[in-house]
Amino acid sequence: MISFDAASSGNTTGLSLTVSHTVGTGKNRILLVSLGIRTNPVTGDEVTFNGVALTRYDVQYPVVGYQALWYLINPDSGTHDIVSTSVASVNHVQASASYFGVDQVSPIDVGGKTTSDSASTLSQSLITTAINDWIFASGIDNTETQTAASGSTQRATTALNIVSGIYDNNVSLNPAGTYSIGFDLSGAQSCGIIAFALKPAALPPKVMLI
Repeated sequence: MISFDAASSGNTTGLSLTVSHTVGTGKNRILLVSLGIRTNPVTGDEVTFNGVALTRYDVQYPVVGYQALWYLINPDSGTHDIVSTSVASVNHVQASASYFGVDQVSPIDVGGKTTSDSASTLSQSLITTAINDWIFASGIDNTETQTAASGSTQRATTALNIVSGIYDNNVSLNPAGTYSIGFDLSGAQSCGIIAFALKPAALPPKVMLI
């Protein structure tokens, strides 16, 4: 089963942002990074953890700026730096979380994204196909405070003229079907959400004693 490990966040103005994050020693690890940059569009962006490049799952461009959800399968355990870089020297905001128990070969079940030019709540519905998925989301907005919507858990958030948050549903979803994840804002703003469902790692085969 999937379980939460740790969260971190940070922000800066410049070409790069470095945030320390501690990954535990649990099995079948994954690291997720919600990145927001106050410019549009962004080129040449990159995120690394302990020098290892993350994979960018998806990106979109709400009015507020650039939003991307990144992930790394089997990140090194221990305390290391998450480093995001861009060609633009602007506001960077980064909210991250690590988890255990995620499929290491084909982790992503299904995903989706949406934006709004002015909303005080934003959510994304997904139709899962695997049993015991968890849903995760990156949320960004202009300047309003983010809080978790009903049924969602906020793991980290940070703000510097752009706000980034990382969310999950904090439960194994069984049966497979339609579920949603989202966040609320303290006022209507330009905002965006990128979400995906991750599959749990397969259980080891049972050993039968004869």
